[in-house]
Amino acid sequence: MNVWSFQFWAGPLLGAVIGLITNGIAIRMLFRPLHPVYFAGYQLPFTPGLIPKEQARIAASVGKVCSEELFNEEIISKGLINPEIDEKIHRGITGFARKMKKSDETIRQAVYKACGQQKTEQGAEWVEKNLTKLVYAKALEMDIGTVSVGAIMSEIESHADDNPSLSRFVTGSILEMMGQKISLMINEAIEKQGFEIIYDAIVKEGDDLLDLKFSDIYKAGSEYLPKIDSWVIETYHSFVRNNLGKIIYEINMASLVEEQINSYSPADMEKLLMELVKKELNAIVYLGGLLGMIMGFIMNFI
Repeated sequence: MNVWSFQFWAGPLLGAVIGLITNGIAIRMLFRPLHPVYFAGYQLPFTPGLIPKEQARIAASVGKVCSEELFNEEIISKGLINPEIDEKIHRGITGFARKMKKSDETIRQAVYKACGQQKTEQGAEWVEKNLTKLVYAKALEMDIGTVSVGAIMSEIESHADDNPSLSRFVTGSILEMMGQKISLMINEAIEKQGFEIIYDAIVKEGDDLLDLKFSDIYKAGSEYLPKIDSWVIETYHSFVRNNLGKIIYEINMASLVEEQINSYSPADMEKLLMELVKKELNAIVYLGGLLGMIMGFIMNFI
């Protein structure tokens, strides 16, 4: 057979064209038609395309794979707890400490910048009032008058034993009467004036704290920086280990992915998949043409 004749090349060329066309149509039918096609009241076979038809099943399968194989607790934990992350945390703390060392900015000024003066003052007032209420309530519960008087009376009794002249005037009944009156006076004073005293003290301490310069804070605590660094990293590790499983469970990755895929329209689904595997699908089309050409050559020798 003459290899340069038209008949010799007609078969391979026809096979290549058929291979290209059939594979192209097959890949096209994965996505098209996007919706069912009806004729005379009957749904035509292979409509809609395979992927639009099975979108719900695909979404469920992808969601399951993502949650069980790609984004499970073990894999995410490895990504969150590793030397590279620890080094980033260390660099962040060290860099922040260097800025503090050179900064004359106060805590108040920094908070004003971040939250605004009005919100900061409102927040500080809310904290001061609620903290005062808490401390005041605890002070009333402690019955400070009785506790204080008890300590004072015990001290007086111990000294009376060593001082005969004092012991003649100090008797159990006198001490008890004095203790009750003093205890009542202390508790009444705390109930009437305690809230204001506690509030003024908390406001003063709060103002002193807000007016601290970052450079002063650094000087006072620089020696503890390595311990702070270790504590932050250990706390981060502990948080991830203790809470990652709960977070993943609450997120429900499988359901999240499934809902997202199902939210795509058939056209959007086609666009997404074509962006991911366009090169591979084109390779399949060209491979069909090559196989068709090879079959055409083989037919020449049969």
